[in-house]
Amino acid sequence: FKYVWEVVENEFPAYNPRGDIWDGNWVTSFDAFKGSGTEKDPYIVNTASDLYGLFHSDKNMHVKLGQDISITSSVYVESDITLDMNGRTITADVKSYGFNIIKGHSLKIKGSGNFIQKGNSLWAMFCVEGTLETHGPVTYKCSENSGCPISLSGYGVVRVYDGNFLGKQIAINGGSKMLVYGGNIASEVLVTKATQLYVYDGTFESRIYNYGYMYTFGGEFKKDVSSLGEY
Repeated sequence: FKYVWEVVENEFPAYNPRGDIWDGNWVTSFDAFKGSGTEKDPYIVNTASDLYGLFHSDKNMHVKLGQDISITSSVYVESDITLDMNGRTITADVKSYGFNIIKGHSLKIKGSGNFIQKGNSLWAMFCVEGTLETHGPVTYKCSENSGCPISLSGYGVVRVYDGNFLGKQIAINGGSKMLVYGGNIASEVLVTKATQLYVYDGTFESRIYNYGYMYTFGGEFKKDVSSLGEY
């Protein structure tokens, strides 16, 4: 998306030594994007370059997918963003995390659509040190052998209101917490020490391994909870 980044489609700037963080300036001009970034007039994303460009900014915004997108490096969430999937699919062919939500920032997902892991290198579709909210019938599909739909750390927070989570494991680490109000979780769930899982509704198809704090106020559990923590 050369109007903002001075690069063309599928030609990305070099990565910096921290890994696959975008090595460029934050976006300061949004004139080339369709939309205004509001709830009623979201920015329309049609390419991976659009996605990287918009997410790599300090502007809070609403974003809507206009086309299916494939990403090949991590997308860093560095502001508060609402993403309308709009029936589209994001495919992640990434060696680490698909989306890395930085501490102090948030990503809210709504609408219908899919997040799909390609290959076996992805560690997690979402690495959450900030806040993630999932709304709407979105499918989060990762490998049953290697991929995690969600990995929390650093006091991150996840609120699941809807969605279908497929993959090896959802991992709650590092003082973080997950609150489930609905949806279907087919992945096993690991609750490590000093972390919290709150279940108000929703379905858990696989086993939950609790070594931290688990509180249930509803929900359906198709397999027994294995708990060495507080439950």
